[in-house]
Amino acid sequence: PAEPDLTPPPALNGSVDTAYELWLPVASDIGISEVGFLNGQRRADLQARLREVGGIEGWKIALAKLREAKFLRELDDRPKHWLNLGWVLKPENFTNLMEGRYAERHRHDKPGDLSANLAALAELGGTRPG
Repeated sequence: PAEPDLTPPPALNGSVDTAYELWLPVASDIGISEVGFLNGQRRADLQARLREVGGIEGWKIALAKLREAKFLRELDDRPKHWLNLGWVLKPENFTNLMEGRYAERHRHDKPGDLSANLAALAELGGTRPG
């Protein structure tokens, strides 16, 4: 079977390049390692995400959400090791980002939750910690 043509239509080439240019300072600020270049697959994925969010203005909203996404950061504020442009552009990840599902850390990431969990387990077992 023939490979799909991943070349974006001429009308979106500029938008994809603009979106990538907007990505670079956000990635740098967050500490995400830089993507060396936009290959055909990344261009196609970025083009698809731009269509989903209505273009550059929607992409700016996505980047703002990425900046604020606590779940995507370690406790010391470094980005998770797997966070990169390719990950963001995956349809499910991008949808979750836009829906705000990465806005907060999960409870297990918060300091102090271990003692709360131990207390809950102790109650279940009929004893109190300490």
